[in-house]
Amino acid sequence: MRGGTLLISLALVAALWQQLVASTGLSCQECLLVAKVLEAELVKLEPHHTQPPHPDIAGQPKPKRQMTHPRSEVQIFNTLETLCDKLPASGPQLVEGCAWLVEQYRDPLENRIYADGLEHVRRVLCTDLAGLCRSHALYDSGEL
Repeated sequence: MRGGTLLISLALVAALWQQLVASTGLSCQECLLVAKVLEAELVKLEPHHTQPPHPDIAGQPKPKRQMTHPRSEVQIFNTLETLCDKLPASGPQLVEGCAWLVEQYRDPLENRIYADGLEHVRRVLCTDLAGLCRSHALYDSGEL
């Protein structure tokens, strides 16, 4: 009896998984592409996270100071706002799926990026928030 229940449970999970993918219009790989583009856009903000040196009393420049948060909340918001337009050679399904991801998960994604930086953006978006990828998909494809 337990084996039959397990098979039914696995079949139910698989069916629910397919419904989720169908409702978003995105596959795991497409979600990972969106997350990669997001990471690339946010990395562009990184070089600007040091403040210029200020001369000390003797006129010698002080070393640059590192800011705690190199990306501001406004920068993250603006990056998410234009993200779907920056997808490489994307069709309408990918753009619509990207827009859905941003609409659904903007606030938690912004908060996680602001708090944790760029580490694990793909896992956060595609596994933790959207549930489109299983964690092994990130490892199998070398995405972590």
